[in-house]
Amino acid sequence: MRYSQIGKVYSDIRNTIMQGKTNAALEKLEDFISLLGDDELENQIVSLTSRYNRFMREKIQGTISGGNNTEQNLIDTSLMTLLRESKQIAIEDASMAVGEQLSELAQEGENAIDELKKLTYVMAETRLLELKIFTSYFGSFFSEKDVDSFDRNINALKKVLGKEGEE
Repeated sequence: MRYSQIGKVYSDIRNTIMQGKTNAALEKLEDFISLLGDDELENQIVSLTSRYNRFMREKIQGTISGGNNTEQNLIDTSLMTLLRESKQIAIEDASMAVGEQLSELAQEGENAIDELKKLTYVMAETRLLELKIFTSYFGSFFSEKDVDSFDRNINALKKVLGKEGEE
């Protein structure tokens, strides 16, 4: 899950709590937590949902007074605490995922550079061979200045290739 998605989910659930829709907030948070795959958070949301359902059942049955909002407030506070914990874990998971992606990208970059080095080496060797053949067969058709230029290019390629002592 991306950072922007985490923020949107957090805000949505928080707004649902603020609207007094505790049951809907619990359901949304349960869905969010299920995406994280965290057993501890799963246990906490199950426990909190059970507590809320028990409270609502007792409220409907009239075993607690309807004006007693203390338990409801405690449930909402626990819900916000769990939401913040879930957000933090989601951010940590997203950070780990980004770190892994960056690591993979860096490795791909290193591999591409290695392949480019190999290709450049082959091209330099090929060009060196071309110049050697060209100067040995056609060097007499060119001016001394041009032949010197060919020799400089040959020496430069030998230096790059680490073949300075070879003929």
